[in-house]
Amino acid sequence: MKKTKKTMLVALVAVSATAVVNAVIVQTTPDQLWNDVAGWGDGSTALSGTETYQANARFYTPTTGGSFDGGFLEMADGSNLQMQNVDGDSEAISANFILSGTTGKMGPRFSTPSHVAVNGTFSVNTGATFKFLSRNDSTTAERNQRIDAQFSGGSGATLLLAGAGTIDTTAGRQYIQISNDLNSFDGTWSVDGTRAIFTSGDAVGGGDVDVSNDGYLRVNTDWSGSSLTAVTGSEVEIKDGFAWTIDGLTVNGSSVANGTYTASQLNTLTSDTIFTGGTGTIQVIPEPATLGLVAAFGGAVLFIRRRFMI
Repeated sequence: MKKTKKTMLVALVAVSATAVVNAVIVQTTPDQLWNDVAGWGDGSTALSGTETYQANARFYTPTTGGSFDGGFLEMADGSNLQMQNVDGDSEAISANFILSGTTGKMGPRFSTPSHVAVNGTFSVNTGATFKFLSRNDSTTAERNQRIDAQFSGGSGATLLLAGAGTIDTTAGRQYIQISNDLNSFDGTWSVDGTRAIFTSGDAVGGGDVDVSNDGYLRVNTDWSGSSLTAVTGSEVEIKDGFAWTIDGLTVNGSSVANGTYTASQLNTLTSDTIFTGGTGTIQVIPEPATLGLVAAFGGAVLFIRRRFMI
């Protein structure tokens, strides 16, 4: 009996300790700097590296960048992180982000000829929707993001890379760059009104890519991925010498047949001008699951044929 009581006490202490470590401190005052205690909880307790801070309104990073002092920063519905660090890598910000809900967003507050640098991690909840913005007041104001943070999770989730609604193709303007080769995000990257640049095929992770009207996509290496969707008014650049191998390609709602295509061949096939580039290619292949079904069907036909031949 004493042993049972002792075991129960140990378990209770363990649960209590876990509860403290996983405490969620909710944002109570908007328009504060992210490490300002006035924005969180009762506004009197210094941020703790073992707790989660849940944002639900607008707040800011310092103009000099730096790290978030809490353990995790959850971007819940209504959250709006305005990044004030404008001098690229020298003023990078870093946090362990959790993306939840469907209306959260983050983007540069000021125009910058460089970019806002984002380090750390993004853990994407199942079914979440979140916006990364390069939005600006005019099509010539640069508000760029370079996200070196690592993305993970996100089954059924959508990460929207969004801009002002019109692509400015001038070099260096209006882009969101995704740069971490260890990304394992497996939801959908949705590109709308900005230039989405993935520095490698690995940076795309396992996610699908959906390029909307006024969206631009470029992957700066070979890419072996899931599916790609594009529509009239978007641009998909396949750079010279690179080969993309994807499970499915849909243009204006119609699936493109399996095969290997250059940009010009795809434009001819789809009667559009979506694809740009020179010698780069896109190879469309059946999804592995589809290949498995074909193999299983073929095996069944062979088995039946043999039975009838006996």
